[in-house]
Amino acid sequence: MDDLKNIRQEIDGIDDMLANILRQRLEIVDRVAKVKREKGLPVFDANREGEILDRVSAIVGAGCEKEVREVFSALFAASRARQLSKV
Repeated sequence: MDDLKNIRQEIDGIDDMLANILRQRLEIVDRVAKVKREKGLPVFDANREGEILDRVSAIVGAGCEKEVREVFSALFAASRARQLSKV
């Protein structure tokens, strides 16, 4: 059981880092929303999302690609919702 506890502590550490990184990303999303609002640009940009999915898929490789794409797709949905609330 100690092995499981240690592994979960590793995951907890990564989760803490992810939470901070996501907060930083959302702060930048707020800046993106401001620019889009000022320039009258749409919130949804399919090309941009596709480029990001392709880039992160290449980074993680085939072993994790499906799950990473799903996580980023959820992140995009949350980011769009946040932008819409500010536009």
